[in-house]
Amino acid sequence: MKVLMVNKFFFIKGGSERYYFELTKVLEKHGHTVIPFSMKHPNNNKSAYESYFVDFIDFDLDNPWEKLRNAIRITGRIVYSLHAKRKIEELIQETKPDIAHIHMIDHQISPSILTVLKRHGIPVIQTVHQQKLVCPSYLLYNMRTKQICEKCIGGSTLHPIVERCHKNSVFAGMLIGLESGIHRMMKLYDKSVDLFHVPSNFTGGKLEEGGFNRDKIEHLFYTIQVDDYRPYYESDNYFIYYGRLAEEKGIITLLKAMRGIKDEELLIAGEGPERPRLEALAA
Repeated sequence: MKVLMVNKFFFIKGGSERYYFELTKVLEKHGHTVIPFSMKHPNNNKSAYESYFVDFIDFDLDNPWEKLRNAIRITGRIVYSLHAKRKIEELIQETKPDIAHIHMIDHQISPSILTVLKRHGIPVIQTVHQQKLVCPSYLLYNMRTKQICEKCIGGSTLHPIVERCHKNSVFAGMLIGLESGIHRMMKLYDKSVDLFHVPSNFTGGKLEEGGFNRDKIEHLFYTIQVDDYRPYYESDNYFIYYGRLAEEKGIITLLKAMRGIKDEELLIAGEGPERPRLEALAA
């Protein structure tokens, strides 16, 4: 089969990309052709299809004037990207895929591509890597108040404006609330995705609470190439955290907990925006 594999990053940025590339290897090993669709980025792996990728866009601008100048472009890309729609149309016409596997598409690509896949009659499976379909800020957690928050599940998506749960910003909250509200109103995911693959039953349950059809939700653990790892049966005196270094992972709590542990070490392996803060706290 020809599998159109869609993810907004085409390099290892986190766990979803790790799974994306691991799954690609498994499919190719079994004789399938994998056709990637992603965003152009300086860190990308090489691909014969990169001319079809959407243009790079940076949401992490520090200069407020740059943010204002790019506000219309950023809003258009997040809510409903005509650019992504046109690029995936070109790729489909060129490659004629049999099925599409969607991963992380929000913001950098947007679900506008789902309407193109639907129009071409291409079956769509989506791996649900986080809670974006039911929570505009991904997390079901307010990073500002440090509280679990499920107000948007099955309800209004305007809560992020008041809660300031995304980047502690009213504007950012308004943008993601508008984005999710429009997508829900258009039923982009409901109408276009044939199967939602969830790596945990928790995520599947939250999709159900959010109104998604239970018959379209399937639980399957993430793929891992077990032959790439050598078992080691001896134990040493350490704990290990392995993964992306981001605030929502709770690594600060882990570091604080280690203050009470005298005989073991904590090893942290990974990269991410929290690295400087974690190094300072560890010191």
